[in-house]
Amino acid sequence: MKHNSFILSCLCLFLCVGGACTKTQQPKGESDTSMEEATTIRLATYNIRSNFGSDTQDWDTRLASLDALFQKYNFDIIGVQEPYQRQIDDLMELYGDTYDYYVVNTGNVVGGGVSHSNPVFWRKSRFTLQDKGVFWFSTTPEVEGSVSWDASQARNCVWVKLYDNEYKLSLFVFNVHFDHESTVARNNSAGLLVDKVKAIAGAHLTLCTGDFNTNQNTTAFATLTTSDVLIDTHPIAEKMVNDDYKTNHGYTVIPPEEGSLRIDHVLISKLFPKKVKLWQCVIDNFNGNWASDHYPVFIDLDLN
Repeated sequence: MKHNSFILSCLCLFLCVGGACTKTQQPKGESDTSMEEATTIRLATYNIRSNFGSDTQDWDTRLASLDALFQKYNFDIIGVQEPYQRQIDDLMELYGDTYDYYVVNTGNVVGGGVSHSNPVFWRKSRFTLQDKGVFWFSTTPEVEGSVSWDASQARNCVWVKLYDNEYKLSLFVFNVHFDHESTVARNNSAGLLVDKVKAIAGAHLTLCTGDFNTNQNTTAFATLTTSDVLIDTHPIAEKMVNDDYKTNHGYTVIPPEEGSLRIDHVLISKLFPKKVKLWQCVIDNFNGNWASDHYPVFIDLDLN
C-alpha cells in the first residue's frame, strides 16, 4: 500500500510539473520578447510615415510589417509620428484590445483632405490615463493650429500623464514632430518644449519621444539636452544596439557608419534617478517590406 501511494504521489508531481512547463499562447501584442520584470518599461518612438498614395510602399503592405514589428518587440508605450487618422484606426483595429491612445490632429490638410498627427499609445493592462493635453509650437502655444518661426505648417506636442498600475508610479510622456524645413522653428520649438516639460511635468518622471527632424549635433538638440530638464537616453544606456544607423532610411538599406546622424530620439527627465538598460534602433524588415521610411527607436527603462 505504501509503495502504491508513493507511485501515485510521483505521478501527481509529474503532472503538476509538466503542466507548469507547458507554454501558454500569448495574446496579440504580448510576444515572447515581453520582459519578465514589471519594473521595466519598453518605450518607443516611431515615425510610421503618412499614407501617401504615391509612396514607395503602400500602407496595407506596410501595416502588415508594422503589425509583425509590434508583436515582436512588445512595446508598452509608443510615441508615433505622422499617421493620418485612417492609419490610427487601422492600428486600433489590430490592437484596440491592447492599447489606448490620445491624439490631437494638426489640421495640416494634405492629399485627400486628411491631416497627420503624433499620437501616444499605451498598454491598457498596465497604465491608466490621469491627464492629457496639447500645445502648439508657436509664439502662442495655446492657440490651436498656430504657426510661427517660418515653420512650414502647424506642429503640436501631445502629452499624457499615465499611472503605472504595476509599479505604482505616475509618469509623463510628451510626443513631438518638429518642422522639417525651418531651422529657426526647430530651435525655438526645442526651447518651448523644455519650458513646457518643466511647467507641466515638474518633478515627475518624464519621457519625450519624437521625430525631431534634427540630429544630435545641432543647436536644437543641444537646447533639449543641455538644459536642467532633459537628457538624451542614448549616451546613458547600459547597452546600445544598432546606434550606428541613421534612423530615417527612406526605404533603402543604408550601411551602418560610426557617428551616423539620428533625427528620432527618446529623451528622459534629467534629475530622475532611473536607469536606461537598453537603447535600440530596430532595423528589421518583414519579407523585404519596410513598415516605414524611418526605423523605430526604443528604450528599456528600469524603474528600480
